[in-house]
This record gives sequence, structure tokens and C-alpha cells, in this order.
Amino acid sequence: MSDRELAEAIELIPDRLYWVALHTVPKTSLKSHFFSIDHDLIYEPFFADFGPLNLSMVYRYCKMLEAKLADAALADRRIVHYCSHDPKKRANAATLICAFQVIVLGKSADMAYSAFNNIYPPFLPYRDATCGICTYGLTVLDCMKGLEKSIEVGWFDWNKFDVESYEFFEKVENGDMNWIIPDKFLAFAGPCPTPTDADGFPAFTPEDYVPIFREAGIGLVVRLNKKQYDRRRFLDHGLKHVDLYFLDGSCPDREIISKFLHIVESEPSAIAVHCKAGLGRTGTLIGLYAMKHLGWNARAYIGWNRICRPGSILGPQQQFLCDMQNDMHQAGAALRRPQAPPSDPREQALAQQVERMSLRERTQAEQIEDTGQGDRLVGAKRVIRPGPGSPTNGGSPTGSLMGHGSPLLANLALPPVGRGVGVGSNPGSPMNGGSPHSMSSAPVTPLSPSHRSGPQDPQRPVVSMLRKSLKGIFSH
Repeated sequence: MSDRELAEAIELIPDRLYWVALHTVPKTSLKSHFFSIDHDLIYEPFFADFGPLNLSMVYRYCKMLEAKLADAALADRRIVHYCSHDPKKRANAATLICAFQVIVLGKSADMAYSAFNNIYPPFLPYRDATCGICTYGLTVLDCMKGLEKSIEVGWFDWNKFDVESYEFFEKVENGDMNWIIPDKFLAFAGPCPTPTDADGFPAFTPEDYVPIFREAGIGLVVRLNKKQYDRRRFLDHGLKHVDLYFLDGSCPDREIISKFLHIVESEPSAIAVHCKAGLGRTGTLIGLYAMKHLGWNARAYIGWNRICRPGSILGPQQQFLCDMQNDMHQAGAALRRPQAPPSDPREQALAQQVERMSLRERTQAEQIEDTGQGDRLVGAKRVIRPGPGSPTNGGSPTGSLMGHGSPLLANLALPPVGRGVGVGSNPGSPMNGGSPHSMSSAPVTPLSPSHRSGPQDPQRPVVSMLRKSLKGIFSH
């Protein structure tokens, strides 16, 4: 790295780890080892969203960087993560190296991000997965706050995280499900009444989910969208089922919120929640629980939810969670307060205020249905979209992008699990022992619907092999 380039770099570990955005590929240096993930860890959008990258990508990046720092061959060289000046690549690259500091180095979110506080231009905020105008920006720091909190409350321990099971179950053809609160709340896409959906793709039916849920300790299914299957298909297998419908793309009213919290607070087992796509309405209600019972801040929760399950929390639901934060914190504090009547008049007044607390009325925007939003999101996940850098223009069939086919994954000796995406390799990639300056992307081969693995047979080997791992994804 030249003196000029070094001056532009942000030092994260003195004389050891750096981050820099460059207009050109850096020159070879005996003093510095350069690497880039711009074309190896790629977020495929639902619409105009571009990140943050999901939890498996964060995990694999941390493993890769940890290995570089421990590599004896690189002991005397600076490790430099460089990215392009593309605003989206730049934000994702910064998020990853900040995540490394939080997860591996044990820094607080504020400390991890402090080196970037005065960066110019500022990082492009992440936006939601709707196709409308962006009205809410999620920051890199918000995402770090979410990771920090998830570690603090014991949700995420990277030494126990089962990345292969996470990648398997998040795939559409394997159920499209993610733990948001490990072993308590699972978000998943709405089951299909038939083994094939309206577009001819294999689909998960309630019967396909039943054995997976039972082995994971899930005892209750909550449906938030219109009825598309007979609830008895869960009830007949010993799973409880509740309907709490509200409009697609909207925010829950006071009655829905009160019913949801009462039901889940009374349920001893884990709970699987779905709307149409398992993203907006699902993530919003789980977020209210997290704020009430675990003291989460709304912005940090949205960051965590999107890292766990990309595309979550949509449109007015974002600001709604922020507006509900104080109410949920107060409700949680009231629950945790000893039941004896408060002796201090001020405490008594506060207790009475909390008891009388009523949730604010929804705004007009929060009540409006985004007609077809769920169908659009499900379609975006099912369709194999063109991916940048791929000679075949083949993308992942999931919206959350595990990075299958990336030379980064192959180098980590953690083979991707499941079907639907080809695994490639690129000898020129720095993650495959090639030039540390190569910015490459391996081809991904798209599969037609007839070649994709189907969930019609609940005993198919690929599902049975990993089904038991759903419960242990965060405690492997």
C-alpha cells in the first residue's frame, strides 16, 4: 500500500487491520495483503434494497478474516479490506468489518463504528424491500447495535452458530424459515395448500412443516395473512394455531397487538409466525415482543431482523416500531416490577399510568394495505434473478443470499448445503489462493422449476438429514 493509499485507509487494529474504498485495484505490496468481498458476498435484492448481508455471510466473513489475521504467512503484512466506491458495496463492506469487531474482537457497536464516524461521504443507509419510495433509512450502526444486543441477550454466539443449517432452512425449497428470537420465535413464509404453488414451483404444505416444527420444540403457529390453508392441518398434528389477520403491508392495531402479546406470553413452547412472505407483519409483531420483554430498541431490532431474515420490516412498519418503542419498554418495566403496591406516591402514579396506557392510534399510512406486497415478495424469492458478475446471469433462488457458488465459501471448507444453486470456484480469487487483488465472482447455474428440489415428500433424504438442526442453529 502506498503512503497515499495508507493515508486514505481506516486503521482498525494498529499497523495490522485496515479498511479502504478505492477507485482502482491496489498494487501488489510486500507489506500489505489486500482482499475484497465485493464480488464474493453479494446481496440480491427483492426490489431496490441492497443489504445488509445475512447472518451466514457475516459469519463466513468473520471466519475468513480471523483466519487471515492468524495466518503465519501474513504475520508481517497489513491486512487490508478494500472495496469500490459504489455506495452499496461500500456500505456492505463497512458493515462486515464492523461486525467482525463486534463478534470476534468483542467491541461495542459504538467502538466498532467509531473509526467511521467522520467518514465522507457518509454511508448510504439501507432501505426496505418494498418497491415504493424509501421513507426510512437503516444505518450501519443500527445493524451493529442489533448484533451487539443479540450477543448480550444470548441469542448469537458465533462459536455455537450452525451456518450450514441456517443456510439450508432459509432456502425457499427447504421451508424459507429463520429464527428471529432463537428457540422462541421462528419467522416463515405462509404454507401453501398444495405441494405446487400457482406458478408451478414446489411448495411447502402444513404437513411438510409439522415434523420440522415438532422436532424444534414449536407448539404454536400464528397466521397473520388471509387463510390459504385449513388450520386443522396443523391442529390435527398436535400444533396449536391462531389467526390474527391484518392487512398486507400495514401495521397492527391495538387489538391485534394485545391479543398477540397475550397469546405468546402464555405459550411455553416456541412459536412459528407467518404472514404471506413471513417478512413484514411477522417481523413487526415479533419486534414488539422483543422491545417489551428484552428491552430492544427499535432500530437495533430492525437491523438484527434483517440480518437474520433479509427483507423484513416494510414501509410504515419501520417507523411504527420506533414510535412503539417507549410504550413497549414501559409495558415491559411494569411486568418486571414487583407486584406489591408501590409505597412512593410517584411510583404509584407511574404504575397507574402504565395500567391505563393505551397504544397510540395508527396513522393513515399504517392502516393502508399494500395490495399484493406479500405475493411480490414471495415471487421475488422464488424467481431466479440475474446476478451481477455472473457470466450466466444466474442468481440465487432466495432473497437472502447465502453466497453459494462463491470462492469465499469453498475456501472456508464449509460447503453450502441444499440444491438449487451451483457451487463454483475461481482460481484467481484471493479466497482460493490466487492473486490478492482479484475481484471475482463465480458463475451460478440457475435451475428450472422442474429441476429444483421439492418438499412434497416429507421423508426426502435432504430434509431428513438436517431437519434436527433447526432447533440447534444458534446452539450448535
